[in-house]
Amino acid sequence: MEPIRYIKGQSIAKRDNQGIIPNEDRFRLENPIAVSDGAGGAGLFTGEWAEYLCNHLPVEPISTFELFTGWINSIWEPFCNNHQPVAESRGIGAKFLSDGSWATLVSVWLPESNDLPFRWLAYGDSTIFVFDLEAKNLDFCSVRDINLYNESPFLINWKEDPLPAGFSCGEFILNKNQIILLASDAMSQYILLGYLLQHKSESAKEQLDLLAASGSRLLVQLAKMKIAPNATLFFDDTLPKLIESLHSNENFQTLTNNLKQQGHLAFDDYTLLLYS
Repeated sequence: MEPIRYIKGQSIAKRDNQGIIPNEDRFRLENPIAVSDGAGGAGLFTGEWAEYLCNHLPVEPISTFELFTGWINSIWEPFCNNHQPVAESRGIGAKFLSDGSWATLVSVWLPESNDLPFRWLAYGDSTIFVFDLEAKNLDFCSVRDINLYNESPFLINWKEDPLPAGFSCGEFILNKNQIILLASDAMSQYILLGYLLQHKSESAKEQLDLLAASGSRLLVQLAKMKIAPNATLFFDDTLPKLIESLHSNENFQTLTNNLKQQGHLAFDDYTLLLYS
């Protein structure tokens, strides 16, 4: 059994020419660890909803869609009641009740010892990765098809029942060489594209071929990543830099700013959480 060595996370708000736009991402470093991406373009109080979801995860793992739906139904009303007066004071009470609040969610329940199963859930396009640093392999990814990042994500809303198609859950065992990453969608795209560029397996080639055939907007990002000096050095350069950046918010901001300027990251909030 290996002891927990590291749990760290950082999140950076997107910036435009007017300055910083409020960050709608949230993350949780306590067990269960989690990342939630509030959909700022849809609904109101989305960052607050993302934070609420992270902070109200149950102690016991959610292992079925029915349990997931039951959990949402058990927590949504206080959030609505607390934010409705705020919405009314701003003259947007009717819009709040009409649109609600939207967010993705990924979470991992950490076992008492690392030789027991880690249980996870995912709803939307935030992503869970398990990388083996010694074998240099992606052993698990909660998003099974990179083209899913091109589609409108499934989102959790307190005013609507979640959809079975948006939900997935499961478990995995972690060995001493593996790490877990949780990331919001733009960071997830960068991580998965970087891995696929290095990996020479048939499955990686199939993913890149499907991406090329799709006419995806990710192709522009992929083309810029291909010409980078470290394009084929995911485990020796890209991934270590991501992990190192988590030591401080300043380091994470510097890295994400550089990647965005190079066209390697889409314009978004960026959130990354590491369990090692």
